[in-house]
Amino acid sequence: MFQTFGSFYVTLLLLPWPLSAIQVLPRIVPSPVDAAGSIWKQADQEAPASVQGAWQPSGQGEQTSKTEAQAAWPNQHPQGGEGPARCPSLFAAVFTRRDDIERRALVRPMWQDASKDWGQVVARFAVCSPVEGEDPSLQARLLQESETYNDLMLLDCEEGYLNGTLTRKVLASMHAFLLHYSQLQLFMKIDDDTFITPHRLCDLMVYRHENNLTMDSVYMGVFAETAAGEQMKIGNPVVRDPSSPFYEPMENYPEENFPVSAKGGPGYILPKRAVKQIAARGIGPSNILNNEDKSVAVWVDQLKKGGEQLDFVNLKGTDGYEEHKAFIPTTGKWSDYPFILHHHLSGETISCLHQVDMAGQPERLIDPCFQEEA
Repeated sequence: MFQTFGSFYVTLLLLPWPLSAIQVLPRIVPSPVDAAGSIWKQADQEAPASVQGAWQPSGQGEQTSKTEAQAAWPNQHPQGGEGPARCPSLFAAVFTRRDDIERRALVRPMWQDASKDWGQVVARFAVCSPVEGEDPSLQARLLQESETYNDLMLLDCEEGYLNGTLTRKVLASMHAFLLHYSQLQLFMKIDDDTFITPHRLCDLMVYRHENNLTMDSVYMGVFAETAAGEQMKIGNPVVRDPSSPFYEPMENYPEENFPVSAKGGPGYILPKRAVKQIAARGIGPSNILNNEDKSVAVWVDQLKKGGEQLDFVNLKGTDGYEEHKAFIPTTGKWSDYPFILHHHLSGETISCLHQVDMAGQPERLIDPCFQEEA
């Protein structure tokens, strides 16, 4: 049995999973565009220390009215939030492989604590369909995990990174967000090997709100690692070498450079209104590139060309890859650790950093967390 999402086919899987763990993904019906949000403007005051350098503009624009900025801000948290709602509610699709049960066990406490000092963060570990020849015991272990934690999201997709498989998983997770979590205001895609400091991200959102900058029109992520000399001015050149894992054929994308894009691993955030339009206009299914993060950049670019106004917000973070190792601190005090998002880490390192973060001790050292990475 299948239904359609634009030209993207979604199969209803008849598996012995709890209903809450199975995402049934029917066709998204186009809906009216929400009221337009803001364009970035230079803030009138300096950002707090915890978010300084975490953001930068994508260009010039008109000032956002107070009414617009407040429109995407919660007066109270939705049902299920923790404490006062400091920030807009967020749905996080945490990309993980079916067999990464041990990693999920290590990083799950970080996501369970994410709502603290925020309001409501709903995190779901996004896994794809079983593959032919899979060990039958894995399905039983996943069923047990789902019944225990109720935080697995089964999507009809194929695991992988090549030939658009990861891009299709992003589409499926966006679809699940619109269908099952549409009461939440922000969508985030993030990998399960990324450490996140939610309260720092929330600090940035609070700062934007206090300066009349709405969260209803943002594209957030690690666009450029400024310490390594990267800039947001232009997108990356398209790789045409078929032997490269970043290969993009001409028929997928004929331009010489991609639009400016947030890096896929550390994660990126879009408002619900943008995700709705990617679905309603068929932008996603019509632009499935081999490279997932570049696909999302193309979707955002299509929205902008269609009149949508989105602020590009560069978060302090790293993809964690070798070319950036010299700029990634692995020693010193927690108060000197600069990142909101840190990708390419072991589950043990993420768990350790989370414990340091939760301890609330600025002088505590991060050195022990990176012993395994070294």
